[in-house]
Amino acid sequence: MLFKKKEDNAGKLPDLPPAPNSRINMPPIRPLNEKREAMPEVPPVKPYPAQKIKEGFQPSIKPNLPPLPEFKDDRPISEVGKIPNFPEKPEPEVIPAQVSLPSSYEQEPKTKGPIFIKLEKFKSAKNSIDKIQEKLEEIDELLKKTREIRTKEEQELSYWEKEVQDLKLRLERVNNSIFEKVE
Repeated sequence: MLFKKKEDNAGKLPDLPPAPNSRINMPPIRPLNEKREAMPEVPPVKPYPAQKIKEGFQPSIKPNLPPLPEFKDDRPISEVGKIPNFPEKPEPEVIPAQVSLPSSYEQEPKTKGPIFIKLEKFKSAKNSIDKIQEKLEEIDELLKKTREIRTKEEQELSYWEKEVQDLKLRLERVNNSIFEKVE
């Protein structure tokens, strides 16, 4: 039963829907056996002389140009297709950096000469340092907030502990005053 072929619908296609009856602005279809009118013949084309065509496209005035100089290439054929060696690009101008650090960072005496770095590297280093300082300020603010939250939590916990101790004492008093008399 699992692997039985379908025999009843195999090889049959569904019926097509009926064609629409309305033919809007369509000419009637001629039967195939009807003779058609003969097409008129095309008149023969007279050949045009090629010399006249060439004369029509050639300029009538020729400029007087000097002859091209002879080009002599002394290189061997193996070097003709190679890329020539161009001079290297000149190095960009380097501006000396004048950075003043706080006295806590100055550990070595300045016996060396000035340090030269590219202006782009100086600007990127300055931007990096500024970003680091901003992040450190954010961290400092977050630490202050966590300390404040921790102190508030400690105060609330101590308050709750006092309340629980107070409730225990009251419950013990009530228990002693009421239930000891009953026993």
